[in-house]
Amino acid sequence: MSVIDDDEPVRNALVMALQAFGYTTATYVDADDFLARGREGCGVVVSDVRMPGTNGIELTRILRTEDGNTPVILLTGHADAALLAEAMSAGADALLSKPVALKDMMAEITRTAAFYGLSS
Repeated sequence: MSVIDDDEPVRNALVMALQAFGYTTATYVDADDFLARGREGCGVVVSDVRMPGTNGIELTRILRTEDGNTPVILLTGHADAALLAEAMSAGADALLSKPVALKDMMAEITRTAAFYGLSS
């Protein structure tokens, strides 16, 4: 599981929640950090949409262009119909609004991981 968010408290909270559910996590301060550090075995990518540099939508497009098999769940504090359409068009598996209920996030991660044949 890869967690990408430029907001450190949000990133840390996501990691703690995921680890509590048994997921192994790697963290990245932004999409550029994720892209620079290599992504072998990155699992489900949980990324903020709005970050400095490459944003979550652009990251999704890059991942879809490179291999098409990296699951991506995007998080945003500013969801609307246009952003949802853009995220889905880019190839995101889901767009969740912050603050996201833990049970909703875990259900989406579980569904997405199962679809791609991944485990924790």
